[in-house]
Amino acid sequence: FGSNLVAAGRCVALFGTDSGKGDTDDPFLTAMKDYSSPAYTLEYSADVPTEWNVLAGANVLHTHLFNTTVLDAGVERAWFQFVTLREGQRCVATASLSAFDIDLGLFLGKSAEAWLLRIRRFSPRFLKINILICGLPASFGQSNLAFSPDADRETCLRLLAHYMEEVALKKGIKYLCFKEFDRSEAETLRPLETLGYFKAYSLPD
Repeated sequence: FGSNLVAAGRCVALFGTDSGKGDTDDPFLTAMKDYSSPAYTLEYSADVPTEWNVLAGANVLHTHLFNTTVLDAGVERAWFQFVTLREGQRCVATASLSAFDIDLGLFLGKSAEAWLLRIRRFSPRFLKINILICGLPASFGQSNLAFSPDADRETCLRLLAHYMEEVALKKGIKYLCFKEFDRSEAETLRPLETLGYFKAYSLPD
């Protein structure tokens, strides 16, 4: 695919309701409904916690400043949320979440522009999907998920996936994705495969 970056994605089977929350017959989501961890807790915020710098180290993509800059820039007019996982009071993992529209028509090339515009006169959202991502709405070549060295990664991923499913149901989003991991980090994603995610290569730049 011309890329060394890996993503994990999945589709949630949603059926809309007047409440906008939706119902589901997705077996993976059903299995996650009561998932919890006695050791870890999940917190979320519309702002980036300053304590994220504790796990960031030398990786600028995990810092409070970088994430706040992307948030304030309104990239892709995305919805943002910033998740902190704790063991007691200690921060053991952080994750940037974003939801935004992806225009699949961009991948068809210029030769398809004319007929795509004609179709969108009658169906404006043709080939446009709303997606919830563990990551930021731009490709920086790295993930926006950070762990402390002693974090139980599987538990963190399951808690985060559970929370993302809840957000997706409330927002009526069918597509979820964790991005962008290099090949050496790909094993980190393995617990997601048991929750219905599949692994795929990111598109080349």
